[in-house]
Amino acid sequence: MRKTWPSYDGDDSGFWDHEWNKHGTCLTPIDPKCLLNYKKYDDLLMYFKQTTDLNKKYDFYKALADEGIVPGKNYTRSSMEAALFKNAGVRTVVRCNKQGVFSEIWSYFDILGQSTYVPRVPDYKPTDCQNIYYPPKTVNKCL
Repeated sequence: MRKTWPSYDGDDSGFWDHEWNKHGTCLTPIDPKCLLNYKKYDDLLMYFKQTTDLNKKYDFYKALADEGIVPGKNYTRSSMEAALFKNAGVRTVVRCNKQGVFSEIWSYFDILGQSTYVPRVPDYKPTDCQNIYYPPKTVNKCL
């Protein structure tokens, strides 16, 4: 997880806790024991495995790079979202922080059963960022 889904601020545990509490708990049954052969924490492990699998399947870094969108330059939000759709096949919302720096990509899926993810159109309004700076990726010192 430290290689595939690190926190941007170095607090991986806090970040993963947030992701589980905000998103993972929505994906698990009310009673996790409904999962076949359930063992304690299976729902948590399933969530993080599925999200890292989605990260591998939809390689957003490569999708951007295939359109010449690389770190160290400014791009329009619409060009970034178009590149992601063209090369990853997923409609996304590209987000930035208050300084106009690229911060995250939101993607949306419907879930069929326990593990089939179907991309869908975002239902979230785009950010006000139109011109976004895509910073170079920093190295996590914990790796």
